[in-house]
Amino acid sequence: MATRLLLSLLRGGHKGARIAQACRRETALFEILVQEKGWADFKTLADVFIQQVVKHELECQFPGIGSRVYGEENNEFTNKLGETITVEVKQNEEETCKLLSHVLDGNQNAARLLAECAHTSIDEASLDEASLKKLQDCELNVDELGIWIDPIDATSQYVKGIDNAIPNKHGIYNRGLECVTVLIGAYDILTGIPVMGVVFQPFYRKISNSVWEPRHLWGVVYNDFSLNNFESTFKMNQAKRHGDETFLVVGSGNDSSTRHLLADKSSLKLVLAAGAGYKCLCVVEGLADAFLYHDDSCYKWDTCATHALLRCVDGGMACLRDALQDKSIDLTKHEVKYNKASNSSWCNAGGILAYTSSEHSLACVDSLSKVLRC
Repeated sequence: MATRLLLSLLRGGHKGARIAQACRRETALFEILVQEKGWADFKTLADVFIQQVVKHELECQFPGIGSRVYGEENNEFTNKLGETITVEVKQNEEETCKLLSHVLDGNQNAARLLAECAHTSIDEASLDEASLKKLQDCELNVDELGIWIDPIDATSQYVKGIDNAIPNKHGIYNRGLECVTVLIGAYDILTGIPVMGVVFQPFYRKISNSVWEPRHLWGVVYNDFSLNNFESTFKMNQAKRHGDETFLVVGSGNDSSTRHLLADKSSLKLVLAAGAGYKCLCVVEGLADAFLYHDDSCYKWDTCATHALLRCVDGGMACLRDALQDKSIDLTKHEVKYNKASNSSWCNAGGILAYTSSEHSLACVDSLSKVLRC
C-alpha cells in the first residue's frame, strides 16, 4: 500500500510540475500569467488545478482519501463574469477542457493545454519504480494519513520567471525559477508526524531557451522503516563542506530584521534563498545546516513534504519559539505537527527551525537563543 501511495504522489507531482512548466512555456498560458492585471487570478487557478490533479490521482487509487487532502486554496473559482465554478479533474480530457474553458472565459487554447497536462500519462520509468519495491516492507495504513499540498511554492519567483540566476559558491540560489517547488507531504492524522514527502523542482536545470529539466526527491519514514532517493547526495554535500561554520538559510525577502540581527550578532553564516520549500530543500540536500523562519507566515502546506524528507536523514523541523525557550538538545520534543491548527490557522505558529542531525544543529540553537526573542 505504501508503494501505491508514493507512486500516486509521484504521478500527481509530475503532472503538477508539467502544468507549472506549461504555464511559462506555452504562449496561450504565459500571456495570461504575466498580464499586469489578472495574473494573480490565473496563478490561483494554476494552484487550484494542480491540487485537484494530485487529489484526482490519489482518489483513483484510494477512494475517499480526497476528504483528507488539504492545501492553501479551495477548489471554488470565480471567473470574470462573477460565476463561481468548482474546479476539478473530470473523467476525460474533453470534460476537463470544457470546465476549464468556462473558468477561463472561453479561452479554449489555454483550457486545452491545462487539460492535456492533467490527462496525459506519466512515464512510469521516471518514478523510481524499482527502488519503490522496497516499500513493500513498510506497513503504512493509508486510512490513517492526511495530505498537505503546496502546488506552486515561491510564487513571486515563478511569476517573475528569472531564468538566468546564478547560484552562490555553495550551490544555493537566492532567486530564480530554480527556487520553485511542488510540495506534497503525507502525515499521520493521529500523531501529526509527517511520514512521506515528495518534492518536485519543475525548473531544476535549463536545457534550452524554453525547455527545463525537472527533478524530484522523495522519502518515506515510518516507525523503524526509512527509504529515500537523495541520501547519497545529502552525504556528499555535507562532506564537501568543512570547518566549524554553521550555514543557516534565511529568506531573501521576509525576516529582514531577523536577518540583520543574526548577521550582526551571531556566529552563523547566513545564506539567502527564496521559497520555503526550496530553503528546506537546501537543508535536505546538505547544502546548509538549518533553515529558519522567524514569524508565523509559514504554513503546514509549506513544510510537510520537506519535513518528511528531513526525518529520513535523522533531521527534523521544530517550533522555533519552543526550541529556543527550552534550549533543549532534543529538538524532537518540539517537532512541528500537521494535524492541528493554531488559533484557527494552519500556520506554523512560533516559527520553524529545519535542521539536520549534525553538530551544527546544536550550534545553531545555541547561537539563536542568544540573539532572538521568541
